[in-house]
Amino acid sequence: MKFAVLLLLGSLLACTSADDNSVLIATASSFRPALEVLAPALNDKCNTNIQISSGSTGALITQIRQGAPFDLLISADQNLSKSLANSPTNNYRLDAAFARSPMAYWQPKASAKKLTIAIANPKTAPFGRAAMQVIGQTKPDLITAANAGQAFVFVHTKAANAGYVPLPLLIAAKIPNTEFELIAEDTYSPIFLHNVRLKRNLTLDCLSDQLNALQTITMLAGFGYLPP
Repeated sequence: MKFAVLLLLGSLLACTSADDNSVLIATASSFRPALEVLAPALNDKCNTNIQISSGSTGALITQIRQGAPFDLLISADQNLSKSLANSPTNNYRLDAAFARSPMAYWQPKASAKKLTIAIANPKTAPFGRAAMQVIGQTKPDLITAANAGQAFVFVHTKAANAGYVPLPLLIAAKIPNTEFELIAEDTYSPIFLHNVRLKRNLTLDCLSDQLNALQTITMLAGFGYLPP
């Protein structure tokens, strides 16, 4: 388990840049572990070399608007992505959702006298807004992370006692299911994953098709993702 967690933390904090033969994918931080597992097969199928950068969807879209050289965005915020794709100044293409991501409440140990809860930034991260919908009018002591991946790290490193985090991150890190509980889906707005093609070429068409393929959806079920 320790090895798996270290691998996950490394992948969440890493950010690589593209070379001439690669496709640079910007992905919601919650999807990064699954994308790293998928990448070798995607590279073979589409004859490319995937490089990955991750963060909150809102922060990634801000970077795209400021000229970041991403080729494909895997977004967890459909409204923001629609706004980006519908801008008259670009030629982006928004694809249909290919997966839905559940959220869980993770509390590794019995709470201390003062419970602190990590959530992603509600201003830029869909999981942060989902967490606030669940929390409602209660007033817990919150620690705000930049994105869902960092919220996971805060709980893992004990910077927070608990957190609202994506279920796929817990499964990827092999966190025992006795430490978390799944949040009822009717208590927050659903979080869908979908592609925004930021350039137009056959490689990106291939990657988008593969992410929507049945074998990919089946693999994603192992990370806790649900059909859209």
